[in-house]
Amino acid sequence: MPTIVKLQSRKQEGENQRNEHTPERELRKELYNTTLWRKARLFHLKSEPLCQECLREGTVYAGTGGNSLQVHHIKSPFQNGKINWDLALDQNNLETIYKPFGLFFWR
Repeated sequence: MPTIVKLQSRKQEGENQRNEHTPERELRKELYNTTLWRKARLFHLKSEPLCQECLREGTVYAGTGGNSLQVHHIKSPFQNGKINWDLALDQNNLETIYKPFGLFFWR
């Protein structure tokens, strides 16, 4: 019989970049507001719809409504104050992870 497990936030203390106006944050806004990124993200979510971190831990989480899954870069495309577009859009450099906010899933 499955066990219900409450997911804990993976966010570490003091890790809040939303209110910081740094050069890297500006680069992130530049990348993530492009049509190219949105298309790459949607393609990746369709090809890899499960949380990869959860799968490595032996659990399955597929998200709900698309809002709880995020696409993250394995290797940062932000280097030397610039966006490495090849790395930013490379499907092999992307992974799907869940966006933690107290969700439940089956183990």
